[in-house]
Amino acid sequence: MGKGKRPGLVVAEDDAVLAKVLKMRLELEGFDVRLAGDGAEALDMIRAEPPDLVVCDLMMPEVDGYEVTRQLKSDAELKRIPLLILTALKEARERDRLTGLGADGFASKPFESKELTAKIRELLG
Repeated sequence: MGKGKRPGLVVAEDDAVLAKVLKMRLELEGFDVRLAGDGAEALDMIRAEPPDLVVCDLMMPEVDGYEVTRQLKSDAELKRIPLLILTALKEARERDRLTGLGADGFASKPFESKELTAKIRELLG
C-alpha cells in the first residue's frame, strides 16, 4: 500500500480550497494524498502511480467524474482501485448511472470529515 503503511489516495477536485482542506484532513487521518485539479490530471496520476483508492469530484471541467469512472473501470489494470465519488447530486438516477459505470461508493458534498474517512476505510477493506 502506497508509501510505508499509509494508504495512498488520489483526490480529484477542481475547487482548490476544498482540495487543500480534503488533503489536510485526510493526511491527518493517516493517508498519503496526491491532488489532481481535474479528471485528466487524475487519470494521468493514477496511470503513472496507481493509488490504493481514488476520491473524485463529479462535476469538473474538461474531464468530469463520469469520464474518470468510465476510463478507470474499463482499464483492466486499474479497475480494481476503489473509486469514491464526491457529489452534491442526490438524484438516484445519477447514482445509478455512476454505479453502472463502476463507482464503488459515494459521499455527499458538503462532506462530513468523519463520514468521508469511514467510507474510504470501508472501501479499502
